[in-house]
Amino acid sequence: MSSGEARQLLRDATSVITLVLGRSLKSFTPAVATPLEVYQSELVDPATFKFSPEMQEVIIEKVGRGAGFSLGGGVRSVFGDRPIVVKKVYEGGSAEKSGRLKAGDKIVAIDGIDISGMTYVEASKVLKARPDGPILLSIYSRVK
Repeated sequence: MSSGEARQLLRDATSVITLVLGRSLKSFTPAVATPLEVYQSELVDPATFKFSPEMQEVIIEKVGRGAGFSLGGGVRSVFGDRPIVVKKVYEGGSAEKSGRLKAGDKIVAIDGIDISGMTYVEASKVLKARPDGPILLSIYSRVK
């Protein structure tokens, strides 16, 4: 189960939750993040962002498992109903190489599929289901 799916299960729970946790000690590598890194990657509310008034179409190449970026926000997010945004652009990935997508950009459609009313998990599934090759993203760029 992915971390996003686990978060969604916790959000959707209506009563008592019992968690059973475990990890393999072989593959455990401690990673320490500073509070600022955690805040920037996990707890930035997309509702505080400002976006360009014009929608743009951006083509990103999907290769293998991804297109070089991750999503955040969505309906029923930790902050409530928020737009789907680019959470992170990965170094060396297709999104970074294109130079057209940046963290905070709002994505409203993936290959013509409207994702504006979706949860993060639903939007991620749409993105992952796209075949390798060019993906057309309809976005509103984040402005500072």
